[in-house]
Amino acid sequence: MKNRLSLILIPLWITLISTPILIAQETFLPPRGIIAQIGKGRVGDVQYSADGTRIDIISGTGIWIYDATTLQLTSVILNTPRLYNSAFPPGINVIARSNTSDYLHIWYLDTFSQALQDIEFVAGICFTYNPEMGKIAIGSGESTTRIWDAKTGKLEKTLQRTDEKETFIHSIAFSPDGTLLAAGDGPDTISIWDTATGKRKHELKGHNKIVQNMAFSPDGSTLASASADNNIFLWNTQTWQQTDTLTGDMTGIKHIAYSQDGELLAVGCGDGRIHLWDANTGKLRKMLTAHQNRISAVVFVKDSDTLVSCSEHGTLRKWDVNTGENTLSVESDYDTFSKFALSHHGKTLAALSESNTPYLFDITVPTSPKLVKRIHTRRAVDIAFSPDGETIATVKTDQTAYLWDMKIDIPKHLNGILTEIDTTLWGMKIDRPKLSFKGHTAQIACIAFSPDGKTIATGGFDNTLRLWDTTTGKTKKIIKEHKGWVESLAFSPDGKTIASGSRDATLRLWDTNTGEQKQLIRGHTRGIVDIAFSPDGKTIAAAAYAPNIYLWNVDTGERQSFSNTHTRGIVTVAFSPDGKLLTIGDTAGIMKIYDVSEKKLLRLFEIGNGRVENLEFSSDGKVLYSLCGGVITLWDITTGVAPQNTGAQAPQDLHLQDLPKGAKARLGKGVIMGNIASSNDGKRLAAICSIGIWIYDTKTDKPLNLLTGHTDWVTSVAFSPDDTLLASGSVDSTVRLWDVETSTELQTMQGHELSIKDVAFSPDGKMLASASDDETIRLWDVQTGTLLRGLAEHKNSVSSVAFSLDGKTLASGSLDKTVRLWDVQTGKSLHSFTGDTYRVYDIAFSPDGKLLAGAGEDSTTRLWDVQTRETLHRLRERHSNGVESVVFSPDGKLLAGGSYHTINLWDVQTGTYLRSLGDRVDSQSLAFSPDGKTLISGNRHNTVRRWDMETGLELRKMGTYRQSIWSIAFSPDGRILASSGYNTFHLWNVQTGKLLQTENVAEYHSLASVAFSPDGKTIAGSSLDKTVFLWDIKTGVELLPRLEGVTLYQPVSIGSPGYCYVAFSPDGKTLAGTYYKGLLYLWDMQTRKRIRMIILNNQTDEHIDMLDRDKFTSVTFSPDGSMLATGCSDSTVRTWDVNSGTSLLTLEKHRDIVLSVAFSPDGKILASGSSDKTVRFWDAVSGELIRTLEEHRGSVNSVAFSPDGKTLASDGGAGTVMLWEVRTGKQLRTLERHREGVTSVAFSPDGKTLASGSSDGTVLLWDLAVDTMD
Repeated sequence: MKNRLSLILIPLWITLISTPILIAQETFLPPRGIIAQIGKGRVGDVQYSADGTRIDIISGTGIWIYDATTLQLTSVILNTPRLYNSAFPPGINVIARSNTSDYLHIWYLDTFSQALQDIEFVAGICFTYNPEMGKIAIGSGESTTRIWDAKTGKLEKTLQRTDEKETFIHSIAFSPDGTLLAAGDGPDTISIWDTATGKRKHELKGHNKIVQNMAFSPDGSTLASASADNNIFLWNTQTWQQTDTLTGDMTGIKHIAYSQDGELLAVGCGDGRIHLWDANTGKLRKMLTAHQNRISAVVFVKDSDTLVSCSEHGTLRKWDVNTGENTLSVESDYDTFSKFALSHHGKTLAALSESNTPYLFDITVPTSPKLVKRIHTRRAVDIAFSPDGETIATVKTDQTAYLWDMKIDIPKHLNGILTEIDTTLWGMKIDRPKLSFKGHTAQIACIAFSPDGKTIATGGFDNTLRLWDTTTGKTKKIIKEHKGWVESLAFSPDGKTIASGSRDATLRLWDTNTGEQKQLIRGHTRGIVDIAFSPDGKTIAAAAYAPNIYLWNVDTGERQSFSNTHTRGIVTVAFSPDGKLLTIGDTAGIMKIYDVSEKKLLRLFEIGNGRVENLEFSSDGKVLYSLCGGVITLWDITTGVAPQNTGAQAPQDLHLQDLPKGAKARLGKGVIMGNIASSNDGKRLAAICSIGIWIYDTKTDKPLNLLTGHTDWVTSVAFSPDDTLLASGSVDSTVRLWDVETSTELQTMQGHELSIKDVAFSPDGKMLASASDDETIRLWDVQTGTLLRGLAEHKNSVSSVAFSLDGKTLASGSLDKTVRLWDVQTGKSLHSFTGDTYRVYDIAFSPDGKLLAGAGEDSTTRLWDVQTRETLHRLRERHSNGVESVVFSPDGKLLAGGSYHTINLWDVQTGTYLRSLGDRVDSQSLAFSPDGKTLISGNRHNTVRRWDMETGLELRKMGTYRQSIWSIAFSPDGRILASSGYNTFHLWNVQTGKLLQTENVAEYHSLASVAFSPDGKTIAGSSLDKTVFLWDIKTGVELLPRLEGVTLYQPVSIGSPGYCYVAFSPDGKTLAGTYYKGLLYLWDMQTRKRIRMIILNNQTDEHIDMLDRDKFTSVTFSPDGSMLATGCSDSTVRTWDVNSGTSLLTLEKHRDIVLSVAFSPDGKILASGSSDKTVRFWDAVSGELIRTLEEHRGSVNSVAFSPDGKTLASDGGAGTVMLWEVRTGKQLRTLERHREGVTSVAFSPDGKTLASGSSDGTVLLWDLAVDTMD
């Protein structure tokens, strides 16, 4: 694919284009949104042409070609995808490259046109070229090296170890005649390959760490290998015995090279030094020292007397190897940057290079930034502009801050020239600071100017914040309240307040004049690395290495609600000048722009692979500046992709669709089960959930309809070829056909004896195949629903079926560890692929029908030739816990495999691994869009994701509130229902069924319990990690500070509700919370102080294993607030005096864990539900057992009295709710049709509605006025 681009990757070195050098260049189209870029990026490789005339430097932005004699830049190939390595094949005058997009590019240098179409290959780690034979070799991350012909682009050899040893190829090298290839393919070994036969001839051992670089001597008699153990071994290529070891203070060896006469070996090291060794004697001849940074490459020029070296920051140096003299240098210190700051008037940008030198750029014309000044200082680590733009401040590693005068200009005829400015030119001394500020006792981490420019603030590793007078340099205030490094600072727009963020995880606001603390804001989980005030000064944003967006009210210190749509740690934040936009950058090179008022994600940019260091808006808000990977990028913020998390509510009537008898509404869509199917036109998506099948519009992600009718879980779905029908299989052993447009059930096909595992339509749509746990396959007539024939040779469950392109052959995969081919017309078994010892989970035909893929529990996907029955590829070691789904791209070139942790992509022709999508993304089912540009994945964690196949980025996802319900509670006025589950709680409008609010608490794990305060203003939630949260119902913002005594612990489990519950006292003044260690806390809600702690059975020994501890499982207050009742894991019910904390009663009739307790409204009866499948009524005062209710089908997770005390609702087991007459114990009703167990029940305050929450991800609202008796 020609000109293949990643999302945001190809910077222009704008400053270089403005130099007075005529440069031939080819510029590919820049990524969308980029206006300009400053910096060339880090250097990846340097190569020397065989004819001795050219040197090329490869950076993150392109290829820079220099004259080898003069080191003058002669050619540039810009805006190419990020590249790794290069080589000059002299015979065809081209340059070849491998890059991070896993493609090989070959260009003609004279015309800058590509010689060949890009060659796709597995992710390359190392690269080499042999000019003698015109061969290119690339080593990959799967123990494989591939060799291509540079002229034709043909893959000639694939070299892979057969001893099951699978590691990365860290380095490769051709012998001079091209007959041998050395590969550093182990943790400490080198393999020698015969390039003609592809056979492995030798394995060299001796290094104790990976081999990072290798080079053959010009005559091919010696191989030099450099290792991470800082040693170089020399090997005789006739005997393959080690002949010498070169050692001595060589740290971080990056590159080695032989001179043309073979007499010298040059070694470039991480400390910037070059070691010149005598290749014959093994003695060190010279040490070349001038570079300040790590050496990226060393190359000898043709006469062996000249060496050219390049540092990782792009500085080229030419050396006389006889004298050791640095004869010529091309400095490129300003190619990579670590920090930047914009002047307030928006005309100047100050940037710190990665060698800690400040540079100034004129950005008056954003499309053409110009270098105008270098400040001669070193070790600067942060930078800031004064408000008037005339001064910049820097902080250095010497614990000092400096002010620099920016008024001196460089003569116009030198403006923009990329040469180091001598401090003595024109009598100017621009390297002397205007003022210095000393006083910190450790390194300064951050600096900021006040809006009036009269004060600067510095924060340091000495845990202090200091304010300085910019006129005198004297200290105004020293603030020492932080308990960790002060890493971020910001003044409010009016200058009256300064905010400081610290490694102690606090954000503090200080009065600038008095130094007094105005606010202490807690709630961050890690140190605060960046902060920003909104332009109106009312809000402050903080970045704290967490995926959460922290916005705080400056006056109150309260957190403002903001949906969490991020997955990686946020490290930098910035507001637009009008305050309408907020941009954030993370540790993975992702930048996002949000609408602040709507709290909505607007745009996403992938800047690079590293951390986003800086973000700033231009003064007019039209340009956004970012820094990532050492390159400063100017963005037009009106562009960019806008992947948004969706989860749109269904049309209003869908929550009323297909309700069980007696239910008046359903809240939630149920738990997404993982299996999905995309329509052939790509317009609809069928997603299986716990309550049926949801049909979605793929463009908007809005649900179109819900299909229900199966009496048990749906396991598989498939669209007919014309997309008019949907087939579904279920645990109820039936196959059903649905009209997609009307959602009408057309056919029910019965005959299987056990669960259906998979369904598939024939290509003409006339036949349907179903696979079952009953070890059979059945073929059905779609028109009539009649059984055509059964196929029954498998010896275990049949997990998957697929038709060939012509419809004549059916393939089936089974847990009997075989894949079979069947003749559809006769039902005969044609072939069985056997010999493997692992169960098969999924199969798929390629679009042309020539290949069959099979995936299984051994984490391997196999590709077979359907005609020859031969195994073509075994795709291994890229999945864990088995491959559960496979699918071919529409063009048949890619194969996607989904497993429990990731999605992997493979090249079908070569069998090479290409890339992975996502990080620990469970993918139970996969489907490509018709155009192949998007991959859709479904998983068990309630999420459907869409992936951009060009960039590998997640575009959007559905599933933000489809999850198991663990607890429910009505508001005191009955208008709102709260539900909690895994890492979220939701607020629902009871009347309309509309989702009002979702609060994501991903960083704290699962919410096991929720409760409303009696006044309805606050909701409390308890999580499995021993944390209690309080939220304001009106704003949805967490109320801080948190309750005293609650700290984060490792959660017991995140897969099911734990023993963590909360309850408010009737007057709302006290909150009770239980925890898995057998602890019960009571808090005063006014002071937030803990007033009491009760330990179950006096378990004070911390060394008692948690699983052996007795635990509280539930808690509730008596109606008068004087007593607490608790359920316990030791099968008891206990009551406690609230004032003293003393135990009142211990009730011991249950035979298993007591899971739920509830007082009757008059406080006379205490009800308890247990895992022993009973509910018991107790006299709340005497403890006498009144009655036992024994009709439940399973554990009783929840019990609740009606407001009038006449009825008790209980979890009846098997997805049912049972209603009981309290006075007689008579069963009144059984409410059915939850698909999984009921976890919580609650009556509305008026008693007319009963809510039941279930593990199926829904809440059902039952109308108690309707008779639902069978």
